[in-house]
Amino acid sequence: MNTPSLLEVECLLDRVYENSEAYEDLWEKGFLESVHEQRKKRDYLSEGQIRTINKIRDQYSQEAILEKQAWKENWSDEHRDAAIKVAHYYEVNKPYFSDIVLRVLSDKENFFLTERDYTRFTNNKYALKILNNYKEELKFKVGQPVQIRATNKLDLANVSDNPWVYPNKSERRKYVDRVGFVIEVDAKPVRRAASGSRMYKVLITGEVAPIYAHESDLKRVKKCLVK
Repeated sequence: MNTPSLLEVECLLDRVYENSEAYEDLWEKGFLESVHEQRKKRDYLSEGQIRTINKIRDQYSQEAILEKQAWKENWSDEHRDAAIKVAHYYEVNKPYFSDIVLRVLSDKENFFLTERDYTRFTNNKYALKILNNYKEELKFKVGQPVQIRATNKLDLANVSDNPWVYPNKSERRKYVDRVGFVIEVDAKPVRRAASGSRMYKVLITGEVAPIYAHESDLKRVKKCLVK
């Protein structure tokens, strides 16, 4: 296994710097910088280091660079919308993808994800469940009467974003079979990786303040119950 020369390591490090975003490839940069310093002092590297250098070289071949450029040129509002929807889920299901979530939600209009980050962020089993929820047709419309199911999870639908406030399961029993009216659809982002997790704002009959409910918390109301 041939040991890369000091010049080869320098050229590869320059290529990584020139063809990566400011927030990505930090490990590769640090690794090459370390190897570069080692190579100044000695004529050999370990087989593991050489294999890693060759792997990085493949990642930054001319072909790979062109593919990265093509991805960036084709980055669209559709990609951005999907990433934002998934970010809202992971925002409350920490600590997964915390770096990407911060990048996405702190600049929703202008963020960009590499193809690798976008794929692992939006194409895992939980993210796909979130995105599939948005693809399903809404079962209820604004103004439609609805009834709260006995199997509801209203405590989760109405939990505060404050991490010190815990869901109160007594809310489930309090509203069972109560009738109300939908006043807003998609009132909150989907934050549960389960079917029927689209969010509605509902005003329960006799109450002053509206509540939030998952689609799965609601059922249609028989006309005789609507007053």
